[in-house]
Formats: sequence, structure tokens, C-alpha cells
Amino acid sequence: MVAKGMKRSEEGSAPPQKKAKVDPKVASVKQTIEKADLPEPCKAMLVAMLPHSLCVTQDLRSEQQARAVDMVGEVFDSIELKLKNTADGESAKVVEIEASKDPVEAALIEAETRHSATTATVESCKTTLAQCFGTANERKIAMAAEEESERAGNAPGLVLEAEHGELQRALQEHLKVLKEGSWETGSAKRHLDALLPLAVKLTDESLVTALPSTCIKPPADRSTFDNMVIEQLESSLTSRLTQLTTDMETAKPAKAQRAEGVEKARQMLKEAEDAQHKASDETTLALAAQKDVIAVLEIARKDVATFKPTLRKAKESADEAQAELELFHDNCRVGCFDFLKMKSSVVEAAAPIITESMPMEVAKGEDLICTATATTDVTVGGC
Repeated sequence: MVAKGMKRSEEGSAPPQKKAKVDPKVASVKQTIEKADLPEPCKAMLVAMLPHSLCVTQDLRSEQQARAVDMVGEVFDSIELKLKNTADGESAKVVEIEASKDPVEAALIEAETRHSATTATVESCKTTLAQCFGTANERKIAMAAEEESERAGNAPGLVLEAEHGELQRALQEHLKVLKEGSWETGSAKRHLDALLPLAVKLTDESLVTALPSTCIKPPADRSTFDNMVIEQLESSLTSRLTQLTTDMETAKPAKAQRAEGVEKARQMLKEAEDAQHKASDETTLALAAQKDVIAVLEIARKDVATFKPTLRKAKESADEAQAELELFHDNCRVGCFDFLKMKSSVVEAAAPIITESMPMEVAKGEDLICTATATTDVTVGGC
């Protein structure tokens, strides 16, 4: 007969098993060990030892159990030291970044000062270069004018020189041959043809008419009239040659002055072009220096612009690392491991906690309040 208020269990069914309690502090210690940087066999060994070491109160532990607790403590020491080193490293980065503030700002000021100086230099060089271009262009025009003046002034003299040379050749190469009769057979007409244009221009018509018959006669066959014709032609040519020589000598000072003007203009143009090339080189160097300074300035501006975000990010990382260290120390280390390590047995009888790996009969005879295989998911840093 089933008592009132009690449900009849299904026929043949076993009584329900009571779910074992899981101590969250033990679960935290177990999870910390499992996440430690240790070989898997070591982790498994430490976890397996928990129910028989850390879960035993301090005053009831044997020497081997105390040693096992110390081994777990060494794992916590290693983790805490690693977290502390990380926090110290992040704090050191913050200090380093804060210390770089003044040098970064000083570098920007220096770069801006150099940029202003190089910019002023570039502008000055550009102004000088423009002036040199203008001067060179003006002097090119001036030289062209001097050359044109020389050409125009020398033009009449060139005509005189050409005529002077023609008369010299006529007297030396043609009239002298005809007068002496030393021409080769059949060449008298060639010499005569060279003299006739000059005779037409410098003598009268009668002499020009008599000249062909006179010049082709040998000297021994010439009459007095023939000799007079040749002498008159020679006199006319010589007289004109003398006049041309006089005119050419008279024109020499003016010609020399014009040549001097051209040479002076050429020298002035060369000086202007040399100054232009120098100014061009200086401008190129100034632009290159300005380009280098601009690159440095951009870096300095970038460093200043990124200083605050970099410092803020570093502080956040340092705060996170410190918070993680404190969370591990306060919750995992002190709140869980140290609590279990220093826990002592109490006078009052406490209900045992049934673990998943411990038989019910053993659990009833033990005064333990922890379990070896906790299933509760507890993150490192929280219990």
C-alpha cells in the first residue's frame, strides 16, 4: 500500500539518483588547471589529485596531500606571475608613450620651423630664377640688336671689300698677264672677259671699245695707242683700288666698334645665362630640401595625431591587463584556491557532497565539501 501523498513509482523502475553537488570553487580551480600552459598529462594528474588533496581540509591533509596542494599552488603562482608581467609590460608601454609626448611635439615644432625656412628659400630662389630668366631674355634681344646693327653697318664695307678683292685679282691675275703678253695660247679672251665688266664701270666707252683688239695683241705688235689703252685701264683700276683701300681704312674704327658692341653683348648674355643656370641649380636643391622636410613634417604631424589614440589604447590595454590580474588574484587565487587551501574542518557535521567519481558509500563516510569532476562552466577569473 502506497502512503498518501506519495506517487507510485513505475513498476520495475529504480529509485532516482540524487545529482551530485558541484563546489564552484573547485570547478574554478579545475578549469584554471585545464587552461594552464602545461602538458596534458600534467593537467590530468593535477585534476585527478584535487578530490584527495585540495578538497581535504588543511588540518586533515597528509604530507603527500599537502605537496599536491602546493603543486596546484605553483600553477596558480605561474599564471599570476604571467599576468603580472603582462600588466607591468602594458604599464611600461604607457609610461614610455607618455614620456615621448614632449619629444614628439618638439619634433613637430622643429619640422614646422624647417618647413617655413625651406619654403622661404624656395620662394626666394624662384624669384631670383624668374629675374635671371628675364635678364637673359633681355640680353638675348640686346645681342640680336647688336648683331643686326653690325650686319647693317658692315654691309657697305663688305661691298667695298668684295670690290677691292675683285680689283686686286683683275690687276694681278688678268691685266698683268695681258700687259706682259704671258698668257697661254687661246687664254687671252678669258682674261679679257674678266676685265671688260670693270672697264665698263670705271672707264669711258672709247677705251672699252678699243680694249678687245688691244689685249689680244702680243706686246711687240701693240701700237702707242694700244699701250695707252692698257695703261689707262690699269690706272683706272689702280685708282679705284686705292680709293677702296682708303674707304676700307676709314670704316675700320666703326666696324671695330660694332664688333666690340656685339662681343660685349655676347659676354653680358653669357653672364646672364650663367646666373640663370646657377639660380636654376639652387632652386632645384631648395625644392629637394623642401621635399625632404615635408616628408619629415608629415611624419611629425602623424606622430602628434596618433599620440593621443595610441596613449588611450595603451592605457586601455594596461587597465585590462591589471583588471585581469586583480580578477584572477581576488577571485581565482584568493577566493577559490587559497580559500580551499586554508579551509579547516568544523565541529558541526556537514552534509557530504557526492562527487561523480566517488561512490555513494565513500561519500557518506567522508567529511568533504568538494568534487573532483565539476561540470559547471566557470571562466578563469571568476568563481
